[in-house]
Amino acid sequence: MEKQALLQHRLNNQLLSNVQFETVEETVKWMGAIQGQDYAPGLWAMGMRAPSLTKADIERSLEDIKIVRSWTMRHTIHFVAIEDLHWMVQLSKEKMLQRYKNHMKKEAGLEESILSQSLDVFVKSLEGKKLLSRPAIRETLETAGIDTSKQRLYHLLWHAAQKGLIFIGPTEGKQQTFGLTADWISNVKPLSREEALHKLTVRYLQSHGPATVKDFSWWAGLTQKEATLGFHLAESELFIRDESKTEYWYLPSEQQTNTLVSEKIHLIYSLDELLIGYKDRTASWSREMQSKLDPQRTGYVLPILLNGEVIGSWKAVVKKENLFMEFTLATSLEIPVDLLNDEAEQYSRFFGLTLVDVAVYRV
Repeated sequence: MEKQALLQHRLNNQLLSNVQFETVEETVKWMGAIQGQDYAPGLWAMGMRAPSLTKADIERSLEDIKIVRSWTMRHTIHFVAIEDLHWMVQLSKEKMLQRYKNHMKKEAGLEESILSQSLDVFVKSLEGKKLLSRPAIRETLETAGIDTSKQRLYHLLWHAAQKGLIFIGPTEGKQQTFGLTADWISNVKPLSREEALHKLTVRYLQSHGPATVKDFSWWAGLTQKEATLGFHLAESELFIRDESKTEYWYLPSEQQTNTLVSEKIHLIYSLDELLIGYKDRTASWSREMQSKLDPQRTGYVLPILLNGEVIGSWKAVVKKENLFMEFTLATSLEIPVDLLNDEAEQYSRFFGLTLVDVAVYRV
C-alpha cells in the first residue's frame, strides 16, 4: 500500500478527515479508547475528531459518567465509554496484575492482604454512586490503617482499577475523582475472553486501520498470538488484507479512497492515537523528521501534521484567557498560513480562549 493511500485511510478512520459523529460518546466508542493520561491533550484529541464539540461538552460527558478514564491497556490511562470499561479491563487484567504483582510487593510493600483490604475500603467508601477525590480516598485509606505514603496510593488505585472495581471520574478542581464501576454500569452482558478480543479487534481496525498485527498487539498490550487470533476472528466479518509488502488490515469500504481530497493541517500531541496507535509510526513521522524534531534535543514536541505527516511542531501559550500560538515548520514545503490560522482558531474555540497572535518559524 502506498503511503499516501495508507495515510488517507487512517485519517478517515481516525475521524480526522471524515467527521462522522456529533457526540463525545459516539466518538470515543468508535475509537475504542483514546489515550488520556495527559488530561487536557486528551480532551483536545477528542475535540479534533468532533469539531462541533468544546472542552465544556466533553467535561459534561465526564461529569455525567458517559465516558470515563481508567488503566485499560499497557498500564496507561485511556478515555473509554462507560459501557465498554468492564469488558475492556477484563481482557487485560490478569496479565497486567501478574506482571506488576512483584513490583508492588517489593517496591511498595503491598502484600496481598493489604491489596484485598483496600478493595473493601473502596467499595464501602464509594458505593451509592459517590465520587471521591484522590485526597479524600487517601484519607479514607489511612483511616482504615492502610499506609498510602510514597507511591502506595497510586499502586492501590491502579490495582483497584485493573481489577475492574473503580474508574477515574470527572475532575474536582484539579483533582481526579474515583467512582465504583458497578454503580454506573447496569445490565451489561458478560463477554467471554474470545468475544471481548473480537470486539476490541473490530473497534481497533475500524478506527485505526490500515494496521498490522504488530500495531494491534502494541496498542492493546496483547501478545502477538492473541493479536493474531483477534484479527482472524474479525476477518470474515469486516476486514480484508493488503499483502503487497506489509500485511495491512482495513475496512473494505475504504479501498477506493486512495487520494487526499484537500490539504489538511492537524495539531496533535505526541500521544495522539494517530501516532501512539501504531507500533510503526514512520508513515506519519519519518525518521528524517524525527531527527529534526528530536524530543530529547528540543524538548517535548507537539507535532503539526499535513495530510497525516509530521512537518513541524506547535506550542500554545496561554496568558489568562488569551492564546498565543507558535508554529515551527521543519519542511521546505510552502504551507498556506490560512491552514495554520484555521487550526489555531479551532483550538482557541475548543478551549474557550481568545486567539491573540500566531507566529510561524522555520528550522
